Amino acid sequence: MILSFRIEYVLGSQPTQGNIAGGLSTIEEKALGNIEKTGSRPVISVLKPAEAPRNGPGLYFMDTSSAAAECVTLMAAAGAVVHFFPAGQGNIIGNPIEPVIKITANPKTARAMSEHIDVDVSGYAIVPVAAAPVLGHAFSPFLKGRGGKAIAVTFGVWSAATEFSASLAYAVILAVLLAAARWINKGRPTSAEADGFQVVFGMLLLSVYLAASGYSCAILGLWLVNSLLLVYTHRRELRRFFGRLPASRGRL
Repeated sequence: MILSFRIEYVLGSQPTQGNIAGGLSTIEEKALGNIEKTGSRPVISVLKPAEAPRNGPGLYFMDTSSAAAECVTLMAAAGAVVHFFPAGQGNIIGNPIEPVIKITANPKTARAMSEHIDVDVSGYAIVPVAAAPVLGHAFSPFLKGRGGKAIAVTFGVWSAATEFSASLAYAVILAVLLAAARWINKGRPTSAEADGFQVVFGMLLLSVYLAASGYSCAILGLWLVNSLLLVYTHRRELRRFFGRLPASRGRL
């Protein structure tokens, strides 16, 4: 009977149903997550509920309720002027005295509770992960840092990052630029320099599509990294392309 009550109490209170839905199974796992959030600074003092810190700047632990509304209120009573609230599953809590800044790294929470999330840090890990194959192709360690132009890999990365949406948009942009170049060139094949310019300029135009479609800052960060890599891998073509422009104007 006691064991049954304990299991029901613990699983119904701590971890919460939201914690369990998010993947936690025990209060110990939740505690480890709390320890991780505090970083590497040592705890300098333990506070009673609503007790103000008295030992100067540093990391304090307050003995509060686990309920968000009570916890935030007790910290406000202790003199806190702002509350940064990491919310994996989301939370609508606020406080009339202490501003509550809700932060999430969960993309589902960021989309489903966008009106309650103040800072969305979901997806930033995608930037180094998605940039890695482009870097590996452009600066292959097997070729002593030399590699290709990373165009094919770019399409693959954007297909995975945006479920083919951005890669399809980029393909359409390049097709339009190629058609325009062929028309200007009266049907003759374009030069390698012009092709390089189209690849880089097309990536610049892709930013308009990404911004208009409401993609996250992480995706825009990936676009910036990819753009810089394409500029670098096509630097010789771009230099020759822009070098020929004055001569073309002179003939006109």
